[in-house]
Amino acid sequence: MIGGTGFWSAAMLAPYFVAGAAVARFRLERWLDPRLGLAALAVLQIAPLGAVPREMLLILALPYAALAVALRSWPVLRRAGRFGDASYGLYLWSFPVQQTVVHVLGTAGGGWANVAVALPVSVILGLLSWHMLEKHALHRGGRPGVRRIGPPLALPQAEPWRRSPG
Repeated sequence: MIGGTGFWSAAMLAPYFVAGAAVARFRLERWLDPRLGLAALAVLQIAPLGAVPREMLLILALPYAALAVALRSWPVLRRAGRFGDASYGLYLWSFPVQQTVVHVLGTAGGGWANVAVALPVSVILGLLSWHMLEKHALHRGGRPGVRRIGPPLALPQAEPWRRSPG
C-alpha cells in the first residue's frame, strides 16, 4: 500500500511522473503549447478508442497538457496574486477537500463535478492559510523556538546530473 492505494494503482502514475521529469531534465518546456495540449485532451475525450489505446495516448497527452498550462505565465493568475499567495495552501488543502467532496457528495458527478466544488473551496482555504499562517511565518523567519548556531549551509549550485569538466 502506498498512501492507502494499492501498489499497482500507484505504479500506474509512474508514466505521468516520468513524462514530467523528462520535460524538466531535457528542458523541453519551450516546446509545450497549451492549445495543443488541451486540444489533444479534447480529441481523446471524444475519439472512439478502446480503454487501452485511450490510456496509452493519455500517458502522453495529460502530462503534456498539464505542464503546458502550468508552465505558462497567465495574466489572470498574476493579477490574482494581489489577494495573496494561495499556492502552498492549495497544495496542502486540495487533497483533503477533494476527498471530503467525494465522501459527502459521492462520485456520481465525475471528476469535473469534484473540481467545480473542490477548487473554489481549496482556493479560499489556501488564501486563508496564506493570510493567517504562512505570511506571518515567512515574515518572522526561521522556526519558533529554534536558535541558529551558525550561518545557513551553502548548497552546491551545480546540477548533480552534469559532470564537471576535467
